[in-house]
Amino acid sequence: LGSSPIAPWQAINSNAKEILCVYNDEGCEWKGLKQTLVSHLQSECLFQQVACQMCSKVMPRSVHQDHILACTSAAQDQQGKQIVAALGSSPIAPWQAINSNAKEILCVYNDEGCEWKGLKQTLVSHLQSECLFQQVACQMCSKVMPRSVHQDHILACTSAAQDQQGKQIVA
Repeated sequence: LGSSPIAPWQAINSNAKEILCVYNDEGCEWKGLKQTLVSHLQSECLFQQVACQMCSKVMPRSVHQDHILACTSAAQDQQGKQIVAALGSSPIAPWQAINSNAKEILCVYNDEGCEWKGLKQTLVSHLQSECLFQQVACQMCSKVMPRSVHQDHILACTSAAQDQQGKQIVA
């Protein structure tokens, strides 16, 4: 073992598929499969940073609803009318992440070779769009594989499907 510290999500077992949330240090007790981390961060992690869609203030999801009530109330008082808006909690954009609590982290697939490091708040975006080690499913056969081999698999899977279809048509 090297002398570099391990990330919270690697603490369970470096070979395990189950990981801890990247907000474990802040108090999130979630643990689950690497491929379900994005879903957890996008929808339920109380420590994920989200932006108020009314004032753009960034805060943990745990205080977001209370903030919306206060923010909406202040806006109603200021404008003298009721504001009707759907105020969801969307993960913050990378440019909104610059604050004193921002920490750089390594990708959850660092132990498998991903060299990305960035702010916790931008991990979801990295996993959804660019991480070559994130597990993705083939639309043709539903097989799950790392993004790095997904395109080659699709070509082979499509060819196999076309060959199979051609044999069925000839038969």
